[in-house]
Amino acid sequence: MKYQTLLKSTSPRLAALEAKLGKEGQKPGRAARRVLLRCHDGVKRGVWVSLSDEEFENWFWKMISQNKVSGCWNWIGLLSGTGYGRFRKDRRHWSAHRFVSKILTGEDTDLEVCHTCDNPKCCNPSHLFLGTHGDNMRDCVSKGRLNAAAGENHTRSKLTWSDVLKIRKAKGTIREIGKRFGIFHTHIGAIRRGEKWKVRAR
Repeated sequence: MKYQTLLKSTSPRLAALEAKLGKEGQKPGRAARRVLLRCHDGVKRGVWVSLSDEEFENWFWKMISQNKVSGCWNWIGLLSGTGYGRFRKDRRHWSAHRFVSKILTGEDTDLEVCHTCDNPKCCNPSHLFLGTHGDNMRDCVSKGRLNAAAGENHTRSKLTWSDVLKIRKAKGTIREIGKRFGIFHTHIGAIRRGEKWKVRAR
């Protein structure tokens, strides 16, 4: 599958962004700065104030470190449950790799921001491309990332391919066959119509 990445690996702009990255092993920083304010009682107290757009973008790139082996630019801050970089800006939660797309394209696109490297922490523009959900799924299939969870290899599967072949040849109503194999009759019907278990998992 061919990718149109956000930036080519030979782009001068990519090299300029690489110079802004943080160092490996660096501790995550804050997307705010601490200032001292004199309150009405005359006492100075520290408060956290949001960064300006320029300060924020500098902070953002410092939150990314480069892996020299893979070429990935890994987010060093908070991660979502699925492993993507996460942060909050202007009362909105952002994915780090999606924010890279917004910086480079100037807009928050409706398309998905996909990874050629399959590393959810990666923010390297030469590893990111825009595509539909279908493009993303086709990319997964072409790399074999979905096959492991197909058919009898799926962790929640109650059937084997041997069972499926028996179901397709079995006589009786789909309810009777469903009781025999311990699954819902609707699933039996889908198997016999070819809607489920279409291709044998390798």
